[in-house]
Amino acid sequence: MSRQDFYDHVWPFISDWYLGGRLIKQSEDCTAKILDSEAGIDEQIRMSSGIIPVAVRVQYVRTDKGRSPFNTFTLRKSTQGGCDTELHKMLNRLSNDCLGARDMIHAYLDKNTKSLLSCAAAPWQNVLAAVYENLHQQNFNREDGNWFAYAYFEQVEVHGLIGMTPQIELFKQKITKQLNLPLKFKNNAEHCAYITDRFLSRYGVSACP
Repeated sequence: MSRQDFYDHVWPFISDWYLGGRLIKQSEDCTAKILDSEAGIDEQIRMSSGIIPVAVRVQYVRTDKGRSPFNTFTLRKSTQGGCDTELHKMLNRLSNDCLGARDMIHAYLDKNTKSLLSCAAAPWQNVLAAVYENLHQQNFNREDGNWFAYAYFEQVEVHGLIGMTPQIELFKQKITKQLNLPLKFKNNAEHCAYITDRFLSRYGVSACP
């Protein structure tokens, strides 16, 4: 992730979720690296009442290749080398009072234009709860040998979100293709109803707002 991309292309669109809070731009010093590696803190937001530490993940999407954002919060579950992962660190926080990110922000940018495609933010406990309820949802990265667990934005929304961008048309197109749905509908409501019915039967969550 490019930190500057978060500053330039994500934060301006989601800052209202934090009611006037100001982003404290991080330097690449030793303290910032320790907060990242040991506590999962990527950024800090200065509020009138104090500072909120947040974990940020930005993923890039090749829309020019017909790809679309996954619209998920993703946690590294295991590594080939057996190192502690985000999931392990979050589970450890349930039994101790160590410092960690209060919120998680996951954004998707167009790889070429850097335009924001989708984004959501939620308290870390809510993300963890949704991921554990849906542990059958896992991806394996063949390049680094890591396993990732994930939860769709809508699955986390059940537990509570801080904010979520409007549903992206690209996401509806992806689901349409994924489930082999007909492309022509009388109106958007009919499209959403059909997608929701099929999506619920397959994933247990809705693809439409």
